[in-house]
Amino acid sequence: MLVTDLDGTLISEEDSISEENLRALHQCREMGIIVALCSGRDPKNVSDIALAAGLEDVSIIALNGAVSLDIPLGDVLEDHRMSGIAAQSCLDILLPHSGDLLLYAGDERLGVSLVTKPRPPRTSAAGTPSISLDTAAYLSEKEIDFRRACYSMAKCGLNKIVYTEMDHPERLRAIRASLAMVSGVEVTSSWFTNIEIMPTGVNKGVAVRSLAQRLGVRMDQVIAFGDNDNDAFMLSQVGYGIAMGNAADSARSAARYTTDTSGRNGLAKGLERFLLMQERPSA
Repeated sequence: MLVTDLDGTLISEEDSISEENLRALHQCREMGIIVALCSGRDPKNVSDIALAAGLEDVSIIALNGAVSLDIPLGDVLEDHRMSGIAAQSCLDILLPHSGDLLLYAGDERLGVSLVTKPRPPRTSAAGTPSISLDTAAYLSEKEIDFRRACYSMAKCGLNKIVYTEMDHPERLRAIRASLAMVSGVEVTSSWFTNIEIMPTGVNKGVAVRSLAQRLGVRMDQVIAFGDNDNDAFMLSQVGYGIAMGNAADSARSAARYTTDTSGRNGLAKGLERFLLMQERPSA
């Protein structure tokens, strides 16, 4: 079985798969190798990419393993969610900040850019004007409605929460430390500017193992490609874990092998070496 991440692995720009990578995937299918797309994206988005590429019968693992489909837009095989209490506790931590927030529940998605608003200047005891930041103050009616919608969606449990800080990624460390205190969730990332909050025990590696068992494939018969933190456990669990040339250190450390970058068709090159030419790497 072949399992591949999408962003930074199978695709490098926009949502298109290069001709070289697509040809390699189709050759694998012709050889009777099961193909699965495994991404942090939502099920419909991953399915649409698969169908646009003519991959109508591949397995879909979405939202970092929280949701699995038998085929693109097909039946839901697994749907893992954090509890409503855990989800709302995460929102308590995230909403006061100023990044971008995305909530996922199956194919439902709710997102917004949070804005930290300054309080009006006030005079200190020494008579010097000062400014402090307080997101809770001066919220517009629209922003208040959004927060209500977030908590309403969270009550039913979420598959995943994504928080992104494009301008100040250094703030993520403190936010991760706060989220670590929430019971029932764990934190990973798919890029250095974001954090992805998952139900405890839900990740790509667990989802790949579940799919392999369902299809009667041993884990040492699985080859997987990935590039970031949320791929690391998956790469460590399969027989042939391959990190992209552009991979984060966590993915490189977890993988047994490396290939070229996503922009240079690293997946196709890796498959040519390990599968299509029927070569097996030495232990």
